[in-house]
Formats: sequence, C-alpha cells, structure tokens
Amino acid sequence: VLSVANTPLHRSSSRLLRAASTTFTGGAALLPPAADAVEPSRSMRAPSMRQLNSTAVQQRMIEELWHRYRIQISIFMFTLVFFSFTMIFLFYMALYAVLVWGSLPCDQPLNKYLLTSFAVGQITPQVVKVLQTQRWAQNPRTLVAISMAGSLPGWIVIAWGVKMLASCRTCQTTNPNLFYPTKHVIEGQMVLFVLT
Repeated sequence: VLSVANTPLHRSSSRLLRAASTTFTGGAALLPPAADAVEPSRSMRAPSMRQLNSTAVQQRMIEELWHRYRIQISIFMFTLVFFSFTMIFLFYMALYAVLVWGSLPCDQPLNKYLLTSFAVGQITPQVVKVLQTQRWAQNPRTLVAISMAGSLPGWIVIAWGVKMLASCRTCQTTNPNLFYPTKHVIEGQMVLFVLT
C-alpha cells in the first residue's frame, strides 16, 4: 500500500510546484521543505504495520475529501495551473522586453529586476537545501525557520520591485514596453506568493 505522499505523481507535482513557486516569486514562496530532500534514509526502511494502517487511514481520508470537495479541488487546481501558465507567459514577455527595450531610458532600473528575481529564485533554494542538511538543523522547528528565512530574499526582491514601480515618474512614457511587462510580472509574483 502506497501513501499518496509517496506516489511518484505526488512527489513530481510537489517538486514542480516548489520549483515554479521559487522561480516565479524570486524565492519568496513559503512552501514547506521537501521531506525526501531532508531525510532520504526514512524512505528506505520497510514500513511497519502501524505505518501501513496509518497510510490506509490517510488514503481513505483523502478519498473522502476528494468525493466531498472534488469540484472545489478541481477549480483550485485549474486556477493554479492557469495561473502558472500565465506567470510563464508574463515572465517571457518581461524577458523579451528587457532584451529588446532594456537599453531605452527609464528612471528606475527595471531592466535589472527580472535577472535579480530569477537569480535569487534559483540560488536561495540551493542555500536553503544545504542549510537544512546540516546536523544542527535537523530539528523540525529549525527546518521550518530555515525555510521561512529562505523566503526573505525573495520578499526583499519583490518589495524592491514594488518600490521601483511606485517611484517611476517617466518610465511609463519613455519606456512603456519595459515598464508594463515588468509591472505585470511583479504583480503576478505577489499573487503567486499569496497562492503558495
């Protein structure tokens, strides 16, 4: 008997959601750490009878929840997938804007935002993963604290983007092709942060 948390679909979808959230929010997502990344030896042991019973109860509860809330769950999943594709589209539009119109005048360094956000979104999770594997960080509270602290750089980048948008005086008219795609990415990152 496999628990839903140990199925390949759950592991891959969880990894995909975590990667998309950290990439598109610049690392500001508060997703819990991956259990398999922290304790790989736990999954290698043979499950005990108690664990199998617990797994069967969990699976039955999930089935009941699905039967009862399948419409709401389906709507939420559709919204999440739709928003993920929207973020990919906004990201590529902003990337195109930076490459084509990034050299035109703008009173704020909006052309630097996308690269900074992407870099923070890729580097921060790697640092968090390394910190979570340290011997001193094996306490569950410490793991959560590291995960939450790992989202701070992403929050700072989003706050910097919001500050730049609020401080723009001429960019809307001198370089609207850069301003609006960057604005839409920042707004999307804030919404994605709330969703994740």
